[in-house]
Amino acid sequence: SSDLAEPSGSWLPEVQQVYKQIMQEKDPGARQAELFQGNAKVGETKTHQVQLTAGKYYNVFGRCDQACEDFDLTLSANGKTIASDTDGDGEPLLNFKAEQGGRHQLNISMEDCDNDTCAYSVQVFESSTDTDPSLLRAQRSNVEIVESHDPAARVFLLRQQRLAAGQSHTEQVNLTAGKAYTFYGDCDDNC
Repeated sequence: SSDLAEPSGSWLPEVQQVYKQIMQEKDPGARQAELFQGNAKVGETKTHQVQLTAGKYYNVFGRCDQACEDFDLTLSANGKTIASDTDGDGEPLLNFKAEQGGRHQLNISMEDCDNDTCAYSVQVFESSTDTDPSLLRAQRSNVEIVESHDPAARVFLLRQQRLAAGQSHTEQVNLTAGKAYTFYGDCDDNC
């Protein structure tokens, strides 16, 4: 047969774009400091070196392919854990301020994969301002919910606003006939 199966990790670049968009909406000055991607077997841990700057804020997004059930991230320096996400899911997220600069070790652990190996992607974003992890987690969950129903779904529009009590905001949206749309609204922990 001339039909070739699409690699299970082929949609990871699209997810990477979503995370870039999320970060740039939250902080236009945020930059992607590192991007790690590869494949790992169940029980395998890969270590990457990350250079951090003291006083900067970091968001680390991990994502693995659809065959991946559980994927963990741990960041450490000199044997001391700085941040970790070992929840039983395939989308770990680290959010922290670097108290010290220099080289740090980022451990990527493939805890559960339905295939021989699973593809993964880890993006490290550096920012000068703290970004609320509650909104990052909500946006990440929204993407996962829609993708679980339609793997070909994509983020059409992402807008973030800061509103005072009683304020409102109107957004014009151009929709295409025949397409299905899902809208999510989230607000931070103070809301």
